[in-house]
Amino acid sequence: MGKSYKHIKAMQQPDTTSCWSTTMSWWTHTIPFIKDYSELDILDMYNNLTGSDGGLHMWGFEMMLKDPAWGMTVKTLSDMTTISTKVKEGLKIGPVVCGYWDPSVGGRHAVALYDADKNGPNIWAMDPNGGKHVQRSMS
Repeated sequence: MGKSYKHIKAMQQPDTTSCWSTTMSWWTHTIPFIKDYSELDILDMYNNLTGSDGGLHMWGFEMMLKDPAWGMTVKTLSDMTTISTKVKEGLKIGPVVCGYWDPSVGGRHAVALYDADKNGPNIWAMDPNGGKHVQRSMS
């Protein structure tokens, strides 16, 4: 469905709250017309949107993604059918930066989705929690 980005090395987040900046840094390495930014560059650029723990506020994540520098279309979705449809549409263009509640990390988490089964429920992502390419269920 999408394009495989497994050849672009996954990035490990340096602490428990920087999944967002690590994901964005990896994303900049995949998009040819976007300047590559390091995770530290992105942390510095959006430091004003973080809480005292260094994690991005929920509203800050959306504000960061809407920065015109990225050229992204940003949608907030909650219905699984709509999410699946919109993610698969986005994957036709390139990797999709996704923020969601992840019980395995006990809070909000960000990953870069980059490929999905055409008719199945599985999706590939670069997950900075562990710094790996992973396959998961779309749900």
